[in-house]
Amino acid sequence: MKIKVIKNSDSKLYNRGSKKYVADLLSDKNKNIIFTKNDLNNIIYKYDKKEIIFYESKKTKKRYKREPKDYTSKKYRKFTDVPEPRKTALKKLNSYLSELSIPDYVFAKTDGGYVKNARHHRGNTNFLLIDIASFYPNCKFKEVKRFFMSGGGFKMKNDLAQRMAELVTVPEKSNPKIRVIPQGFPTSTLISFFAYRKMFAELNKIALENDLVFSTYVDDVTFSTNNEKFDFNSILESIDGVLEKYGHKRKKEKTQICLLKDSKCPTITGIWIKRHKVRASSKMYKKLITNYRWLISNPIIDGTSYLNAWKHFVVLDGLLNTIDYIEPVNKIKRDYIRNYLNENRANFIQGLSPYTKKFNSNYWKSKFYNAYKCSDLEKFYLSNKDKLKKKRI
Repeated sequence: MKIKVIKNSDSKLYNRGSKKYVADLLSDKNKNIIFTKNDLNNIIYKYDKKEIIFYESKKTKKRYKREPKDYTSKKYRKFTDVPEPRKTALKKLNSYLSELSIPDYVFAKTDGGYVKNARHHRGNTNFLLIDIASFYPNCKFKEVKRFFMSGGGFKMKNDLAQRMAELVTVPEKSNPKIRVIPQGFPTSTLISFFAYRKMFAELNKIALENDLVFSTYVDDVTFSTNNEKFDFNSILESIDGVLEKYGHKRKKEKTQICLLKDSKCPTITGIWIKRHKVRASSKMYKKLITNYRWLISNPIIDGTSYLNAWKHFVVLDGLLNTIDYIEPVNKIKRDYIRNYLNENRANFIQGLSPYTKKFNSNYWKSKFYNAYKCSDLEKFYLSNKDKLKKKRI
């Protein structure tokens, strides 16, 4: 359901000073999850200590509870999760943030934003692709708090703005006195934009002054033009100046200038673009085929192979849906994978994640495998529904 865009002054959070009132707005009474004034006051004393950190390999997507020995930001993504009721408070806050208007050059990780970001540049021939280095960790706490206090934000009283900024940030590992926006919070994408709205507006101004098209997708910034004579090197110094003014910098090793006349087709947020054509990247297609081949080549013979097959099935299903969304015109070319998924869908329980930690136990792997072998998964699910959905505390 599309959220109605409103003026920030029309938000229920605007011009508030009562922590009790705001905490009530961040609760979900339908699910009996209550976020209290005391919870808001004790983010740094109580909930920071309960944060859940995990790491995901950028290459294999495998997740780790502990920091891998070879951890670098190039190899892994670090995610932060939190328990209830803070988790619900963040989701509710994000729904209020989503009501606020954003410029048409800003694309978020929702509602197919990565595809819309690429489509924003269709028809152009020359592209400048920039990654902002360590974007979230370099978003300063004071800028986040300023958003909550400013008239362009929620115009909250100082003490409430302090607590709200604490809610959406976490302490930095090397220096707990410094709070940063984490990757993994539902609020992180929008909060980072609103806190640095002026910075992105200045980058867009550079684009307008040079008759370029500009877009931003979190830390991925793109400039494009159909003027084949334009030299992007002429604006890099200005871009660096804007980023540095706000405490950021670009990853110079990842900065790319792609010119279609040199047969260089840009990949913007995972989407391949050539003039008016928008296609899924070769990397996405490779993952699709790799997961499909794995499934047709590895028979299910025990609990472990069943769980692995389930994981590959879920990934394959998600990739197919993503590519179909990017390239609806040639869906028929992927019908062989679609048919395979439909023919085998009954072998896996829909609505459950195979990545659920407890399903890795021999007990549950055996249960799933036996139900699969007996073609009894639906009955198994109905009789074990509460146990399967109950999370370990």
